[in-house]
Amino acid sequence: MAERIRYAFRMRLQPGTGEEYGRLHDNVDPVVIDEIRRAGIHNYSIWLDGEDLFSYLEIDDLDRFAEVMKATDPLRPWAVAVTRLFASREVDAATGMPPRLREVFRFDQ
Repeated sequence: MAERIRYAFRMRLQPGTGEEYGRLHDNVDPVVIDEIRRAGIHNYSIWLDGEDLFSYLEIDDLDRFAEVMKATDPLRPWAVAVTRLFASREVDAATGMPPRLREVFRFDQ
């Protein structure tokens, strides 16, 4: 099995929406989790610092991920609820994901 793609990115929320963003993630619909799994995502974490979000996830296959995420109707209501909180959201047209941060150091043990 090929090594998973480690993908980190950042985004910014609109001022004053951090609490709402957190509440949305406290109650993620199981359908959303199922679709994330089906897209080949593992070890997904999001950190909030003020209005800045930092996310890290691992993806089995980036092309498969993009295909599943673009074609998944159950994710649309979730995407609308979450993305309306973003101040701005630059995305890669091929994947629908924010630009990937460059990994500059890694320590695995």
